[in-house]
Amino acid sequence: MKWPAAGVGLLLGLRTAALVGAPLTDGALARIVIDGTINPAVADFTHEAIARAEREGAPALVVELDTPGGLLPSARAMVKDILAAPLPVIVYVAPSGAGAGSAGVFITLAAHVAAMAPGTNIGAAHPVGGAGEDIKGVMGEKLENFTASFSEAIAQRRGRNVEWAARAVRWRTGAGWRSGTSGERWPWAWRSGGWMATCGRGPTRCGSGSAS
Repeated sequence: MKWPAAGVGLLLGLRTAALVGAPLTDGALARIVIDGTINPAVADFTHEAIARAEREGAPALVVELDTPGGLLPSARAMVKDILAAPLPVIVYVAPSGAGAGSAGVFITLAAHVAAMAPGTNIGAAHPVGGAGEDIKGVMGEKLENFTASFSEAIAQRRGRNVEWAARAVRWRTGAGWRSGTSGERWPWAWRSGGWMATCGRGPTRCGSGSAS
């Protein structure tokens, strides 16, 4: 499949990512912060962070995530690294007010453990062009099908809600989830199935602190 010349974006934001890696102490979890759009530099940073966490003997890597989306090839590279990681990767959508939009959906789905701070949201992964425009015609249809299949495969691999994963891509207004101020999570927008952590596969409310 050829990508559009401008590159394929997923709800592109205006910021570049702020990347932060925290030094390790004995027995501590490794931690990085991704705040901004998903791009090749972020993918490389994540790849290196996983390798460093394993090298330093961390029990797991925490990825604190706040992104409006980014480039699909970069998101795919990050998903491959997370799925193949030699240690657990925990994606934590935080702080309050943060989101895992678009490409962030796939990264969160790929995590061994996915969690959200109160007042955060996830969803809206429909693919768009490099300038944020709709991709029309056969190319747009092929790209949507490819991206939905990609999302479904990740959800299936992690035992998460496959139907929600596909709808997050196919519905242009976005299937999504919000995390409430008291820690509960509920479906919003199209109420399209269950939260992808341990809250089940139906549109049920989930207790504080639940994660997959």
